[in-house]
Amino acid sequence: MQGLRFTFPKQHRLVGKKNIQTLLSKGEAFFVHPYRIVYLLKTKLPTDSPIQLVIAVPKRKCKLATQRNTIKRTTREAYRLQQHLLLPSLQAANLQLHIMLQYTQADAITFADASKSLQKILNRLQIVANHHA
Repeated sequence: MQGLRFTFPKQHRLVGKKNIQTLLSKGEAFFVHPYRIVYLLKTKLPTDSPIQLVIAVPKRKCKLATQRNTIKRTTREAYRLQQHLLLPSLQAANLQLHIMLQYTQADAITFADASKSLQKILNRLQIVANHHA
C-alpha cells in the first residue's frame, strides 16, 4: 500500500445546490444501515476528481448540532481511510461518482460501525462502477 494518500481534499467534497439537486433527482439509491446512499455515475472531465462526497445528518434525527458534527466527522474519517477501495476502478474507467451519505439513525455511531458500513457501501459502489465501465 505504498504511495497511497489517505486524504480528503476539498475537491472531493460535493458542493453547490445545483450539483446536489441533480444527484437527488437523477441518482440511484440503496440502503446500508445506518446510511441511505444516493449515487450518480458520470463520465469524468479531466479536471474533476473521481469521487465527490456529501454527508447529510438531518436535524430531524439528531437534534444537537454537536452530535450531528460528531457523526459527520466519524463518517468522513471512516471514508477517508477506505476510499482507496473505489478510486482505482473509477480512474481506470474514466468515471466520476457523486455520492450522498444520508444518516438515518437517531443516535450516534461508533467508528467501528461506520467503518464496517462504509466498507460495504464502497464494495457495492465498486461493483456498480465495474458494471458501468
